[in-house]
Amino acid sequence: MPQNIEIKAKLPNLRVFEHIHSQLNLKTKSKGTHILQRDTFFHSSKGILKLREQQGKSKSGGTLIFYEKPADLDSKQCHYIKSPVQDPYSMKEILSKTMLLRGEVTKTRLVYLVGQVHVRLDKVEELGYYLELEVVMKANQSREEGIGLAESLLIELKVDSSWLQTHAYM
Repeated sequence: MPQNIEIKAKLPNLRVFEHIHSQLNLKTKSKGTHILQRDTFFHSSKGILKLREQQGKSKSGGTLIFYEKPADLDSKQCHYIKSPVQDPYSMKEILSKTMLLRGEVTKTRLVYLVGQVHVRLDKVEELGYYLELEVVMKANQSREEGIGLAESLLIELKVDSSWLQTHAYM
């Protein structure tokens, strides 16, 4: 199963969101990739299962995602499996009829790539502003190296440790 290092922070307000957005624009010399997403979460006996529907310039469609992540701030490692879904509407209907629905999250996402770190800035309807860093680990890379890459960027973006989250949106 592929693995990554993932860190999520709930940003306190729009001003902080816009400041980080501005810093990333300067650092990457881009305005980021703009994507509209809806994640539908389903109850699972193990880990988290969600169906992601998205629309954007470079990517539209759906992805079924299963991941396991320990619920503590120290363990940033995440194991996941993704599968493309050609017809997310039908897949959502099937899953909704066979599994219990946990909820849905709709967001506007800005995506940047800073070296090996995928940076996502999210405006989540009814929940607020979020930052997510994901280091997709290389085969020979240590967990500590991946955490170091993410934490260095957190420091550079001036993300307060009190903003860090251990869980997905629900």
